[in-house]
Amino acid sequence: MKYTAIVNKIYKSLIKLVTKNGEKNRRNDKIKNISLKLFESDKSITDEFYLTLIKLSRNNPKDESKIKIWDFINLFSAIHHPSEDMTYLLMNYLTIVIDHLPSTQIKTFAQRTLKQLFKQFLLIH
Repeated sequence: MKYTAIVNKIYKSLIKLVTKNGEKNRRNDKIKNISLKLFESDKSITDEFYLTLIKLSRNNPKDESKIKIWDFINLFSAIHHPSEDMTYLLMNYLTIVIDHLPSTQIKTFAQRTLKQLFKQFLLIH
């Protein structure tokens, strides 16, 4: 029950990211329900989505868009846990981003995401 409030807060933040002024409608609720079921049903889908987000963050010429993607990666990592193998890859990639990217805003998102993934990793092991 305590996680419900956190998930709802993150969901509202995601809706604000992808819609104008946080408009909410039934379509967004359907997307939320479908995505939750989808990601919970198969870790390979979650891993593939992480890879897609990383690809979008790397091959994006617009700084504003990169920041939104990194914000999304951070929020997604709080809800959906990658597989163990993907966790190692993500933590490695995030460390590289933190060490080598000039953008402090992106580094901040990468640091938060790394911290979340590390906490999840410790809980599993």
